[in-house]
Amino acid sequence: MNEAGVRALAYRRAPKRQRIRMQIQSRGMHQVLTRRWGNLPGLSQGERDLLSLADGKHTVAYSPGALLASAGAVIRTPLVIVSGWVCIQRMLANGRRQIVFLFLPGDIIGLDGGTSLAPEAVVALTPAGVAPCPELNVIHDRQPHFGALRQAVSVAALEDRQYLHDTIIRLGRQVAYERVAHFLIELEHRLQSRGTDVTYGFALPVTQEILADILGMSVVHVNRTFQQLRRDGLIEARAGRIRVLDRTRLQAAAEFRPPVVATSPHA
Repeated sequence: MNEAGVRALAYRRAPKRQRIRMQIQSRGMHQVLTRRWGNLPGLSQGERDLLSLADGKHTVAYSPGALLASAGAVIRTPLVIVSGWVCIQRMLANGRRQIVFLFLPGDIIGLDGGTSLAPEAVVALTPAGVAPCPELNVIHDRQPHFGALRQAVSVAALEDRQYLHDTIIRLGRQVAYERVAHFLIELEHRLQSRGTDVTYGFALPVTQEILADILGMSVVHVNRTFQQLRRDGLIEARAGRIRVLDRTRLQAAAEFRPPVVATSPHA
């Protein structure tokens, strides 16, 4: 069976609810992993080849609300987020939703050597392109020529854990102004660390309803807080984009601290 046949078979075997929301896109070099990790010191040629391979994978397009993994599912194939936003979410019995974590372009879901368990549902928040890449599991084979990438993946996992800790503090102890400020400065930091140029701002491709589910606030409160941040001269918001005008003041308002991860040369 040729490559097109394999893709078509995978599409037909997908659950119907997922299949109607997805389509196979053509091959293209999206470069999201090369932008994130291509300049790591000590990167071997094998690691560069692996990044190029992952960046050339076919992507699957998901529409907003499409399910990538159900709660409790084992994710055996690493999923590279090529475009859009994907989240981990918990739906409550009364229909309310809490978005627990965001995956951004350059993030990888399930890179745990084939043993990753989805703690909650993994869902596309926006139109999203996702590239399955089983070859990335080789990073966990303890081969010495994949040491730089293995350490980078370990650092990324530790950073994500710190972001989750910050989410707990944001939802549990910060007031609305601090929450929105913290979310925006953290989002800018995460995008920049994944190779996105944020000099002239960054995209905020979600509705205020989704922001309310991220921040644990009402839609009205989200709107008022954004207006206050604009009036205070901290941000500019227009046409689905955010530009940080005063990073020092915004960071101070948020009490934001970038993740600091100790690394080991023997990782």
